Amino acid sequence: MKKNLHFYLTACAVVLVMFASCSKEDSNLPNEINQVDISEAGKNPDDLLLSNQNDRVALSGYLYTQTNATGNNQVMIYRHNWAGALTYVGAVSTGGSGNGKSLSSQGALAIDRQQNRLFAVNAGSNSLSMFSIDPSNGSLTLLDNEPVLAVTPISVTLHGDKVYVVNDGSNNIRGFQVTGGNSLLLLSNTSKVLSSSGAGPAQISFSPDGNWLHVTEKN
Repeated sequence: MKKNLHFYLTACAVVLVMFASCSKEDSNLPNEINQVDISEAGKNPDDLLLSNQNDRVALSGYLYTQTNATGNNQVMIYRHNWAGALTYVGAVSTGGSGNGKSLSSQGALAIDRQQNRLFAVNAGSNSLSMFSIDPSNGSLTLLDNEPVLAVTPISVTLHGDKVYVVNDGSNNIRGFQVTGGNSLLLLSNTSKVLSSSGAGPAQISFSPDGNWLHVTEKN
């Protein structure tokens, strides 16, 4: 049975994040996309993220997925056009390793659209990676890769400069702060256990006001 676990954050920066909604004119755009085999450049791709450019006419942008490969976890980059056609751009190492199997989660990647950053969990090396995104071409530059001091991080969420992960192996959450624009600082006293042992976390996410963390559990 799925359960939702909620943590209240007593010290958390509150930042308003706004996303553009679809206009009525967008409903006339085609919704068919092409199929791309994204497993050629990496084993067991896990999770997808879409990062649109600020162009509501072209509706072009970039799509990111991570391989979760053992030894060398990578984020793969695809460009998509207004019709949804995908073109492979390249892959960038996270500086960590995956565990080579399905994470059975949502949110293994997260994008900060305000600061043009991308975050990726490394389930094999138990770390969190942070990239900068070049909005002009979708390219990624690795800024930091820090241990989460927990086991098997599977999902990441962010609000302002706060970043949290939920860890399947150690059955807990851990928090980071982005400092200086390019570093991750592990926050003390942010390790909180889930509702029960073997809870089977699936996703972690911030509430819109940034005061709550929600964790979905499968068991």
